[in-house]
This record gives sequence, C-alpha cells and structure tokens, in this order.
Amino acid sequence: MNANSPTVGPSRRKRLYWGLAGVGFYGAHAAFYLNQGLPEDLLWSCHLACLFTGLAWLFPSAMLNAVALLWLVVGAPLWVKEILDGGWWIWTSPLTHLGGLVVAIAGLFDFGFPRGAWWRALIGLVLLNVLCRWITPVASNVNLAFAVWHHPESTRAEHLTYLAELAGACAVLFYFAERLLRRQFPTGQPPLHAISS
Repeated sequence: MNANSPTVGPSRRKRLYWGLAGVGFYGAHAAFYLNQGLPEDLLWSCHLACLFTGLAWLFPSAMLNAVALLWLVVGAPLWVKEILDGGWWIWTSPLTHLGGLVVAIAGLFDFGFPRGAWWRALIGLVLLNVLCRWITPVASNVNLAFAVWHHPESTRAEHLTYLAELAGACAVLFYFAERLLRRQFPTGQPPLHAISS
C-alpha cells in the first residue's frame, strides 16, 4: 500500500479547508516579506513546511505532511525562543509556525505517519540548506546556510561543525519522533472520525 494514500481519506471539503488554510497562512506571510523586499526569507524551513502541509491536504500525501510536521517540530520551538529573546516580531509569523503546526497535526488524524519520513525530512533540510547557500544573500543567513546563528563572524570550520551537530540532532529527533508517531498514527487506517461514526 502506498504510504501517501490512506485507505479512508478525508472528505474533499475537509481537504480543501485544511489545504487552503496551510497555503493561505504561507501566502499571508509571503505577502509581508515580499512587501519588505525580503523574498529570500520565504525559504526558511518553517515557512515552507506550512506550505507543504497545505499542499499535502490539497493533494493527499501522508509523506509530505509528515515531513512538514517534523520540520515544524524543530522550527516552531526555535521561533518561540527567538521571539522570547527579543527577536523580530512579525504579525504573520504565528500563521506559519503555529498555524502550520496545527494543520500538520490535523493531517496525522487523517493520513497517519508513514515509515521513512524521518530520513526524507533530514535530506530535505540538507538540500534546502545547500539551495539557500546558492541563491540567498549571505547577510540573511536563511536556514543557517552561511554562519552560526547570531554569530556571523564564525569561521568556515565552526560553521560546518555547527551544521553537522544540528544535522545529527535533527536525525535523532526525527527518528524517534517517527517511531512514536507511527505507533499512534499508523498509515492505511480509517481516520478517527470514520471509526467513531
């Protein structure tokens, strides 16, 4: 059975509702950044995760939703910490970080959590980091592609060590999150609303 296609999926109306919510949250945040002349910031993994979970609802994909959820499990707490530390508050930021997380969690109940999402999420982050290094400004440091967070003076060696440590931490977190979530939300099972009806 294809992990991307649950046996009993959500209704078309429900898919549309949640899908447009995810895409809409990303679109609102994108409009802010484009208005500020900062298109590169649309590539932060948290923002893309919100877009991906919306697309996972519109074009049912358990795998895409799971990858988006794993990215947000890492990114949303870091965003909260950044705000608490006095970071730049943007009124649309909760839409992608918290709203996206809600949309992705809702997807668990209808799509389940497929096997192999953890390593796909990890590879996706690595490839996104490489992409950002190619096409985004150094000063923006999108997805930490150029320097240690809040330490732009970090050396190349320090930065590579930092990225390796982050990748290792994400690998462990993603792996154990998948093991836990697969027990609670197996793919190919009827969604909870179908079981209770």
